Amino acid sequence: MTDSGSSDNIDRNLYSRQLYAIGEEAMKKITDSKVFISGMDGLGVEIAKNTILTGAKKVTVHDLKTVNIKDLGANYYLGLNSLDKKRGEEVLKKLSELNSYVETDSYNEEITQDFLKQFTVAVFVNYPEEKKIYYNKLCRQEGIKFIAVDSISVFGSIFVDFGDSFTVYDSNGEEPKEGIIDKLICDTDVVVKCIEKQMHGMSSGDHVKLILNSTKLENSYEIKVIDSSTFKIELTDSLEDFLKGFEFKTGEFKQEKQATNIKFKSYPEASREPTFMNEDFLHPNINKVLHTCFLLKDSESFIESFNSKYKSLYKEDTLSEKDKRVIQVFKSTRDTELVFTNSIIGGWVAQEVIKGCSGKFNPIHQFMYFEATDSISDKIDFTHKVEESKYFFIEKIFGNEFLTKLMDANTFVVGSGAIGCELLKNIATAGLSCGKGKTIVTDMDSIEKSNLNRQFLFREKDIGHMKSECATRAVKEMNPDFNVESHNNRVGIETLTIYNDKFFSKLNFVMNALDNIEARRFVDSLCLRYRLPLLESGTQGPKGNTQDIITDLTESYQDTVDPPEQGYAACTIKTFPNKIEHTIQWAKEGFSLFEEKPINVKKYLDNPNMIENMSSTNLRGLHRDAKEILEENLCLSFDDCILNSLKRWHIDYRDQIKEIIQKFPEDHKNEDGTFFWSGSKKMPCPLEFDINNNEHVKYVFAMSNLFADLYNINKCHDIFTVKDMIHNQLPKISETIRDNIKIAKDEKELEEFNKQDDEDGMTLEELKNSLPNPDKFKDLQLNPLEFEKDDDTNFHVDFITASSNMRALNYNIETVDRHKTKGIAGKIIPALATTTSIVAGLVCLEMCKIINCENNIEKYRNYFLNLAIPFLAYSEPGPAKTFDFNGTKFSSWNSQKIVRGNKTIRELIEDITKDISNGNEATIVDSLLYNSETALYMEATMSFSKRMKERMDKSVLEVIKEITGKEPEQIPIELSAVCTEYEEDDDSEEQFFTILYYPN
Repeated sequence: MTDSGSSDNIDRNLYSRQLYAIGEEAMKKITDSKVFISGMDGLGVEIAKNTILTGAKKVTVHDLKTVNIKDLGANYYLGLNSLDKKRGEEVLKKLSELNSYVETDSYNEEITQDFLKQFTVAVFVNYPEEKKIYYNKLCRQEGIKFIAVDSISVFGSIFVDFGDSFTVYDSNGEEPKEGIIDKLICDTDVVVKCIEKQMHGMSSGDHVKLILNSTKLENSYEIKVIDSSTFKIELTDSLEDFLKGFEFKTGEFKQEKQATNIKFKSYPEASREPTFMNEDFLHPNINKVLHTCFLLKDSESFIESFNSKYKSLYKEDTLSEKDKRVIQVFKSTRDTELVFTNSIIGGWVAQEVIKGCSGKFNPIHQFMYFEATDSISDKIDFTHKVEESKYFFIEKIFGNEFLTKLMDANTFVVGSGAIGCELLKNIATAGLSCGKGKTIVTDMDSIEKSNLNRQFLFREKDIGHMKSECATRAVKEMNPDFNVESHNNRVGIETLTIYNDKFFSKLNFVMNALDNIEARRFVDSLCLRYRLPLLESGTQGPKGNTQDIITDLTESYQDTVDPPEQGYAACTIKTFPNKIEHTIQWAKEGFSLFEEKPINVKKYLDNPNMIENMSSTNLRGLHRDAKEILEENLCLSFDDCILNSLKRWHIDYRDQIKEIIQKFPEDHKNEDGTFFWSGSKKMPCPLEFDINNNEHVKYVFAMSNLFADLYNINKCHDIFTVKDMIHNQLPKISETIRDNIKIAKDEKELEEFNKQDDEDGMTLEELKNSLPNPDKFKDLQLNPLEFEKDDDTNFHVDFITASSNMRALNYNIETVDRHKTKGIAGKIIPALATTTSIVAGLVCLEMCKIINCENNIEKYRNYFLNLAIPFLAYSEPGPAKTFDFNGTKFSSWNSQKIVRGNKTIRELIEDITKDISNGNEATIVDSLLYNSETALYMEATMSFSKRMKERMDKSVLEVIKEITGKEPEQIPIELSAVCTEYEEDDDSEEQFFTILYYPN
């Protein structure tokens, strides 16, 4: 399988992020599958859209109904010109544009058993009960996976029947657990102990394979967990034979996932004895209530039928107030559908289709129900008359007042990638900003091929164009009423002149569709500043979450603690790697030879005088970089590129490895008598270059072309020509083994060596004088590279893959292919169109509460989902974190203070003190910082600092310019004030306030 496509028709560039989520084997099965979807209302279209994006071999849609005006309010692939035409044929026009690899067609006849035979999975959308039973029977007879799904108002129902025996090959989608063995204890069982601070992360019944002293054992062993870092396995005869006389030094374990078989019941049988995907512990009967509601969705006398059916199914009739509310809303809105609910249920069903095709992830077993009645105001009167229009469903469910507010609302959508596209689709179809309101969407990125797999508003012709512009154009086609404006800006400090007081004063709320924490934090800070609700969401493969950030009610995004990104010890990367992530990190650091180092050197060549103001550390760094770039690796021809690449290969994979072994031979022991090469330390072995080894040649091929790019030399894309050149250059390579080389055995020693390197050697003047003369390199066109993972022609990922795998071979670590290397090195977040669709739908249901001005925190929901398990849950958002200061409660929402006018430092301090003191004269502003680090005022220094006293009567602007040498870049100026309140009993409390200062 290649990155651009291959004989198995899997285009890795297109499906890149999806492949990281489901893997190649599942993808191959999907591309061999045919899917039938009957019912092309808004829900059916959502299922079809996501299934086509995923890459099934063929998707056939079916709907013999004609389009009416109400359909337009939930089905974004229908327009006014679709009225009175067949729904199936109309939606096919747009569906067929989504993925050129997928065959799409519309079936316009009655469904027969013979017709169904060709399909892997069949989905029946919003079908009556008797039809579900009939088609479920046909599918069972033909071995076709069957899904029945309904979406009504804010309610959803999914039923899955994959037959009497369905095989799941990966039940959770997680990477197999692996780890380093510290101790192996043999008794009646074999006890395996992980190295310190490592947890195995497995459960009893899981299976592992073992590597002991570099010997890979063939068998897979079932484990029994003892504790979080220890498990045991049965001492079989073969394992006992292997361990006789065995002296354990090093070992590893790797989980081996086991296939499982699941038995499903038919629809009639499962309906009588339902099993539910998730339980709602706050509302324990809700699934039973919803199950009964959907069974009776077409009943004319709904309430009477419900009471009878519920009692016969569950032998009880006790209903909570929540249950009664659900029944009332269901009964009153069962003639409606909602684009937000369709987005959730349609995304989930599409993932069930994928499971049915591939056996990847656990399917629903067997009913899943969803409700969001809290999104509807308690005051709504469902007897109100609603005229037929494309906003009929919204008005019927939420009321006319809600529809007016929705259409007049102004919002800011930050990001128009995967989540952004889905949000725009949902809000445009529903009618947001379709009256007096406006939606602004911004995204600084342009469209790449890998986006097309899940950012469904884009087409191949859009590649290279700006996301926000293409997205807004696409949603305007869906609903011409939608008032939307596109920006191509990043939301950051540099754009605060655009996204300023005037801009935010017009907004009702903000929707984030971002993929990085830094940007989310920044938007969150702006929403706190302007007291605006923020709807936050994110996905990672089959996992997703949403967060409601509601003015004065909930905690903010930055109030929650994000887990720190995992890092690796420098000594591990430098000398003692034990897994592929270590070698990839090492290779990525090696890429600095083409990136950071030449940038540093180029600055010096362009401005030699810069060295006069450099610190000792920076000057030593420049000296090292200049030696590497302008002397050791300087290339003037492609032959030089080949030779330098060969030298690098031999230094990294032969000579330096020999130095390590020379320093720490196989029998080397620690001071405590244990073997040095044990635990997490794997003993390396040197490699010898083999011109007939393609992996060796690929390394030189990639690195030579990177050198050529760096030194502006014509590249060579023919690997056979490069191989001939290698043959000519190999005789020039000699072995260089250094004696008494310093190799740190741990982090502490590495720090000492680095400190010695910084302190020892030449003086600053000697360093300056020994730098290469810039005049000698006037004609050198140095072209520093910038790592780009998604360009398959630039050799960047090829080099890191080859470099990492050579290192892995040194240390007996299992190598990985280019695709996996790219994911790890590029920190690619796995992504699925299905998860994105679900998350966007959940966000929009929460948006309805903001439109309704809901001020009860118990009504809001933060959602958490994992399609792989499968799992969907919600919690009430955390309340705003408060602190008391001088008898007043403050939180993130009101601890930002606004001060206006041309103030001196003294006047500003007085204004702040007055604002927060609440009459307590013993309130002190301890310090005032600019940019969180520059002190404009320090109370503690007032008694002895002449400079601080002189500042007091200068203007704030004057002091900032005096300290920083320039005017403030942004208005308002953000200052940090640390303040203390003193009590009568001499107790004191220090708190932090943000000051937004407007000088004019």
